Amino acid sequence: MSCAYGSFFNVNQCLSVCPSTFFGSESTRTCIACNSPCATCDGSTLNHCITCASGFYLYKTTCSNPCPLALYGYLGTCMPSCPLGTYPDTTTIPLCLNCPAFCETCDQTGICITCTMGAYFSPYDKLCHQPCPVSYYGDPQTLVCALCDASCLTCHGPTPDTCDSCPPLTYLVYSTCYATCPPHTYSLTCQLCDNSCLNCTGPSANNCTSCPKLQMLHLNYSTCMSSCMKGDIADNLALTCLSCPLGQTGYFKECVGCYPTCKSCEGLVYTSCLSCDSSAVHHPDLIYNYGSRLDSNSI
Repeated sequence: MSCAYGSFFNVNQCLSVCPSTFFGSESTRTCIACNSPCATCDGSTLNHCITCASGFYLYKTTCSNPCPLALYGYLGTCMPSCPLGTYPDTTTIPLCLNCPAFCETCDQTGICITCTMGAYFSPYDKLCHQPCPVSYYGDPQTLVCALCDASCLTCHGPTPDTCDSCPPLTYLVYSTCYATCPPHTYSLTCQLCDNSCLNCTGPSANNCTSCPKLQMLHLNYSTCMSSCMKGDIADNLALTCLSCPLGQTGYFKECVGCYPTCKSCEGLVYTSCLSCDSSAVHHPDLIYNYGSRLDSNSI
């Protein structure tokens, strides 16, 4: 059986490309086996190799193990020097061995000298890391893995306020780890209070238990405010406000009764009514009592 031009006979069929470890002979139009240790070849002799079988290295057009003098075997090829990311090893046969991960250059013992872009050198294990190990951070200035502050588990800087995560039984608040929750947090996991509170029992503005400087804590509503509402009892020493029960108003740190016709009030006189009892009708200037008109001149 013969094959057309451009194809080669192999095991009862014509192929445009011969199988691996064979080459196509133009003279016989057949696939002929390469000579071992060639993996691929363009002729049947030892000096026609293109690539080599495992454990052999290509030098010019032949495969050898070891490589000729002053050459190093690497990725199936004999090389005059080892490329970046490898180092020369001559303990058995001359080879280029890979440096540890992220090392651009390393010495003959495999210790990193320089790192690839984006990696950081660790002086503690002589390796390059991306990212740095736990408790270390990558210093962008020195390109070295530097130690975090002892309070941090992971971090992005050397100080206690640059933590990214914390050791067990400590809590992260504003990039700092605390053994107990700091002010402006609540619950066992140190959740942040509302910005209006100094301390709190929950996340909203009406969960305050203490207030920032110059703010008053309203004891009825657990909110912080700049000043007490009219009718409240203001304690300027404790910085608290307290609303009196319905029908009473604050007077010299005590709750006293409103004017008789007031249901609620912000002072003691009849014009301080906020709402009226059933015997009177509320008016900004007047009170109608049992159908009688009362004004400021008659009371």
